[in-house]
Amino acid sequence: MITIPHLRGFVTALLGCTLLVGCTVIPKAESVTSYRLTPASVSEPAQSDEIVRSIRIQRPNASDLLTGDRILRVEQDGSYAAYAGVRWNNTLPILWRDWLLDSLWRDARFAEVTADVDQARVRHVVTGTLRAMHIEQGYAVVRYDVQLMRHDTRAITSEQSFSARVPLEASGASNATRALGNAANQVNAEVRDWLHREILAL
Repeated sequence: MITIPHLRGFVTALLGCTLLVGCTVIPKAESVTSYRLTPASVSEPAQSDEIVRSIRIQRPNASDLLTGDRILRVEQDGSYAAYAGVRWNNTLPILWRDWLLDSLWRDARFAEVTADVDQARVRHVVTGTLRAMHIEQGYAVVRYDVQLMRHDTRAITSEQSFSARVPLEASGASNATRALGNAANQVNAEVRDWLHREILAL
């Protein structure tokens, strides 16, 4: 016969065993800092500049590495690595599309500019491929191959590749994103000038 003291000891031991079996170690969530591209610099246009209208900005194509939200660098052996604890605030194709769209909205040379999620009828479509947006050998490298198309015929009327390299001021993710933003800003200015010129020539 089990006495009361023995029974209490048995229950205590059984409860302790149950708690140990059900115990799990939950790792702390990684602290992530989110970065955005600083809005592109937009200068006041000359009074003689004509306005081009009816443009749709497509989300760019990209390789698998550039479809995510990681901030990348190329290692000495040619492999890609991501900065720990940091992300872009959106996937790169969407980030690039929305950032380019914002600069065109603020550039008085352009009007009636929409994104590919809108259903508005347009004359011109801007598409292309984001080829590079990473840190390599101490430089921020950005390359965007852009195509201008007629919406009605889907014919490519013009295409051009734009790239920029900006040196890093120091190591670390914050300096990397700053340099990438500066390189992207150079590309953005060239793309807008090119688009204005090419659409007027059609």
